[in-house]
Amino acid sequence: MTGLEIALIASTALSAAGAISGAQAASAQAKGQAKAAEYNATLQKQQAAIQGRETSLAVEQQRREARQVGGAQRAALAETGIGFEQLGTSLIERGRTFAELDALNISSQGEQERRGLLAGSALSSYEARGYKQQARAARTAGLLNTASAVAGGVSSYKGAQARGYFK
Repeated sequence: MTGLEIALIASTALSAAGAISGAQAASAQAKGQAKAAEYNATLQKQQAAIQGRETSLAVEQQRREARQVGGAQRAALAETGIGFEQLGTSLIERGRTFAELDALNISSQGEQERRGLLAGSALSSYEARGYKQQARAARTAGLLNTASAVAGGVSSYKGAQARGYFK
């Protein structure tokens, strides 16, 4: 085997190895990004569940406090001697209405935050799928580039052989 033949074989092997190495690196990077996106999706789902529980607790606390305030108002009105028919009933009802509006606002804000977290989770899951596709594409490209390097090496060898470089 001549030095030129050895050089062609070595060049082909290096090109093929470079293609494989590049594909492995690109695939590993995409897999890492996919894992990070999956982790973010899981974390956001967990945060959404926590947000839902915290919102329920805040709404219940608001309603409990409203009941306590309403009871204190009824007791205070009873002490004044003003009959509920005259003024007390409308004041207490108005207080209940405002308290329930506060509870509904707390519920609405919490639900908006929870849905935002779920939307973020869905986006992260979508990103993870994209990164997985990138990893597959990088592996496929690596195989194609390796095949191309080998084919190029064989072509160069055949061309050199046809020109009479190898005797």
